[in-house]
Amino acid sequence: IFGQETVNVSARTVVQRATVGMELALILDNTNSMNDDNKFVTMRQAAYDLVDSFYRSGEDTVGNLWISVVPFIASVNVNPSHTAWIVSGDRVHTNPTSFGVPLNTWKGCVRERAYPMDTNDIPPTTDATRFASYYWSNSGAYKGRDLNYACGAPVMGLTASRTAVRAALGKMALPPPAGGTTSNLGLAWGWRTLSPLWRGLWGGATPAKLPLDYGTNQMVKVAVILTDGDNMLGVEHYSGYGPTTSLGWSNYTATLNTRLTEVCNQMKAADKNIQIFSII
Repeated sequence: IFGQETVNVSARTVVQRATVGMELALILDNTNSMNDDNKFVTMRQAAYDLVDSFYRSGEDTVGNLWISVVPFIASVNVNPSHTAWIVSGDRVHTNPTSFGVPLNTWKGCVRERAYPMDTNDIPPTTDATRFASYYWSNSGAYKGRDLNYACGAPVMGLTASRTAVRAALGKMALPPPAGGTTSNLGLAWGWRTLSPLWRGLWGGATPAKLPLDYGTNQMVKVAVILTDGDNMLGVEHYSGYGPTTSLGWSNYTATLNTRLTEVCNQMKAADKNIQIFSII
């Protein structure tokens, strides 16, 4: 109709991509049973591979990516630098070299607070909310062990450095055959590395601005927990709950499972919206 038989046109496609940042907690089972079938070595390599997948070759940081590492056994090692988190009157303060050979000093594991404080993210700012130091004091088959016995590798708070994350994974090691498995405590401490209530408390390589608020624009909070078995406590063992025989629980596994569910539900609540991935 315009007197032309053909018209030259051009076209283009525009893709708009939103870059979303992430705070990621890697919560990893370091219990002795992970020695079976080479599971521990496989887990650590998988963690290395996951971390490396976020970075380009030769890159040590990525914008708005922060990763924490939370090893757990029957207790969690919060790092011996955090003596301020320990209740006053504890041997950490009154007799710090009384933990026996080979370390003499506190390695960093804690006894959990009484229920329901063991399932929440309230920070340790007063004696009512602080922790007691873990010290192995059983009189059964494991009598005479040093007081840090079966205390694992320390938690590393959120960091941007791939090198630091890989180093924390490399420090993980299987404990002696004692203690048990408390995935609920592992998950609770993973939450605490992501909770804004703990902002500025972790120190070390964790910036004082972290963890960020829940719902921060273009940021997500993710927890990945890997364990190989049931929650359990050995009869003559020691854990983040102290001596097993002092707990008075008739069914340890059911109780720990219930508390694990409570932690999960709180983390996934709408006001927090932490994404949890479990590998069992």
